[in-house]
Amino acid sequence: ETRKFEESDLDYLQIVANHVAVAITGHRLYEELDQDHQRLKDNISRRERAENQLYFNTMHDLLTGLPNRRQFLKHLNHTLAVTRKRGQNVAVLFLDLNRFKLINESFGHNVGDEFLVALSRKLDSILRPGDILARVSGDEFAILIEDAKSPAEVEYLVADIRESLAQPALIEGHEVFTHVSMGIVMSAAEHGDAETALRDAETAMYRAKQEGKGRHAVFTPEMHSAVKSQLSLESDLHKAIQRRELLVYFQPIFDMSANSIAGFEALTRWNHPVRGSIPPSEFIPLAEESPLIHELGTYVLAESCRQLMEWRNRGVCSPDLFVTVNVSPRQLEGTGLATEITAILDNTGLPAGNLRLEITESVLMVQSESTVAMLSALRERGIGIWMDDFGTGYSSLQNLEHLPISVLKIDRTFVQRMERAYGTKLISGILNLARTLDLEVVVEGVESDRQFHPLLAMGCRFLQGHYLASPLPASLAGDFLSSPLAVPGTAGDI
Repeated sequence: ETRKFEESDLDYLQIVANHVAVAITGHRLYEELDQDHQRLKDNISRRERAENQLYFNTMHDLLTGLPNRRQFLKHLNHTLAVTRKRGQNVAVLFLDLNRFKLINESFGHNVGDEFLVALSRKLDSILRPGDILARVSGDEFAILIEDAKSPAEVEYLVADIRESLAQPALIEGHEVFTHVSMGIVMSAAEHGDAETALRDAETAMYRAKQEGKGRHAVFTPEMHSAVKSQLSLESDLHKAIQRRELLVYFQPIFDMSANSIAGFEALTRWNHPVRGSIPPSEFIPLAEESPLIHELGTYVLAESCRQLMEWRNRGVCSPDLFVTVNVSPRQLEGTGLATEITAILDNTGLPAGNLRLEITESVLMVQSESTVAMLSALRERGIGIWMDDFGTGYSSLQNLEHLPISVLKIDRTFVQRMERAYGTKLISGILNLARTLDLEVVVEGVESDRQFHPLLAMGCRFLQGHYLASPLPASLAGDFLSSPLAVPGTAGDI
């Protein structure tokens, strides 16, 4: 039944409506607060995930997912602290991949990256639970062996690593493999902290490399002393180059068909103010392991060209006299060498045809299209390209065809074997090969009459060695050019 609402009823309804409105608003506020709370939780979760990812990235290698150097050192420091209390032993291995750069250059960086991933999985599968594998730089890995009970146990692991890596990995249709050089610290706890232990393992790895590719060495205190001495020598070498304290000596190369000097090989000598005479076999490899080889190479090139031009201006040599300068494989990286040679020839005025560059067979292992193109351009300018130490490295007919070689230089080791029948046959075979390829031959390391006369009988035209003439400082080499010449065994003695 319908009736009129009393005024009091209307007031009551208004009060109810107000309460309902407040309830609805409160519910909405609650929902909004709940949503804000959820958004805050989501933001915190995303930030935590980002921070966790950032921390992971700073402590791990992104390619392989392995711990990086920083994380490895953190693990090692913790392990050393724990194992010292327990009286346990910790061993550290430092691994360097040999020829990895060649893999990148031959097959591309994608194959190189996939190979590193495959190799890291191989290594990880060998280790025991608790041992840690880390990638500490581009082609270097470290292994932490917890509770290494004996050196024999570590040696077994080394043998397992070698056996595993000896099997090639199939990457994008390519069979890829490498040898590894390893340095070992047997008792890491005796080396103080993690940095020292890893440094000493790396030092042992470099000693292993010096002894030959694919070897391993166990760290000894003497190695650290040797490294300090080497670093000191490297610093002194840098100063010697800057101060122009290194001397360039010149060893004659004889043309036996004309009984004359055809040219000189430029050789570097270093008389250290404290250590005395340091042989090239000691400081040249040191330079090749650092950027110093570029400074040293440029210095020898410039000094050799300058000296030859001085002799030409004095009229003490024929216009055809040449100088040969050894070029390290590292100098052939990029196009900088061609630019340096152009500048040196322009500054000295020496014609390009009077300069020869001697490259070693190791260049054949890392030759690239840019290297071949640069050497070809230099030869087109008239600069001779010689293959030094021929027969001791990686030569093949296919490689010789690719490089613009004009002369093969037979290594002294073949000459030393001449007293045995097969030594003479090897030289004869190289001579026949050179004639087939239309290449000249220079025989170096002629030290005795028993070597000299058989080489003449075989038709060797260009000879070099102490039996004919020793390396001479520039002043004596100039006098040598000015004096009457008689080759031993032909028309008297020098």
